[in-house]
Amino acid sequence: YWYIQALANLCMEQGETERAQQLYEEMTERFPRRSMEPLYSLLDIYGRNGQYEQVIDVLNRIEAQTGKSERISMEKYRIYLQMDDEAKAQREILALVEEYPAEPRYRVLLGDFNLLKGRNDEAYRLYREVLTEDPSNAQARYALATYYEQVGDKEHYDQQIDSLLFNNKVEPQVKLGVMRSLIVENEQAAGDSTRIITLFDRIMADDPDDASLPMLYAQYLISKQMTQESLPVLRKVIDIDPTNTASRLMLLSEAAKREDYEEIT
Repeated sequence: YWYIQALANLCMEQGETERAQQLYEEMTERFPRRSMEPLYSLLDIYGRNGQYEQVIDVLNRIEAQTGKSERISMEKYRIYLQMDDEAKAQREILALVEEYPAEPRYRVLLGDFNLLKGRNDEAYRLYREVLTEDPSNAQARYALATYYEQVGDKEHYDQQIDSLLFNNKVEPQVKLGVMRSLIVENEQAAGDSTRIITLFDRIMADDPDDASLPMLYAQYLISKQMTQESLPVLRKVIDIDPTNTASRLMLLSEAAKREDYEEIT
């Protein structure tokens, strides 16, 4: 076992992935009780090569040994989506919904799947169902915002985003995730940065007591070559969190460029 494993690992280091693959497969056949490590190595090889049928086969083999799990089902769902196999992807997510009925995130994910496939009414029903049970569910709230965006209802889209960003009951890390998603979407659509800056300015006007969103705002402004505009935001970060080293270094760097020795000291 150890000799074959060492040889397979060496083949991987030397870029001989086909030979490594053969050796890992041999290990799973010859040492079935110790096959988990080579199976995960095969998963990595097949995944990197885009061999999705083989990835599914390996996941099924892992599942046969370890039993059904959320992680494996989610990975199979992701792979089936990449394979554009709608029926099997839906089967995996439905199995999770049935297996974990008290876990709302799988119903939201099922809603996302329906939205992806153009079944807007069913997606809306699932999102509303989750929010009726738990109005504070941020995942469902953001998914509902995505639904409104897809159907062209800007007013309700903005309402859902506001209910996440300007709600004291929503955790700062959730708000941070929402803003990151909005930034990525805006960049992918080559959108105007004004929309993102306006949202950040409203967040700042709300006087946040967590430094993560102001820090993201400062980084966004700097990425847009708006360094001067970022300075008061960085100072706000330090007001909230005096231990924030990154913001202090950014301010010092800008002060040095301006030869502002008073601020440096």
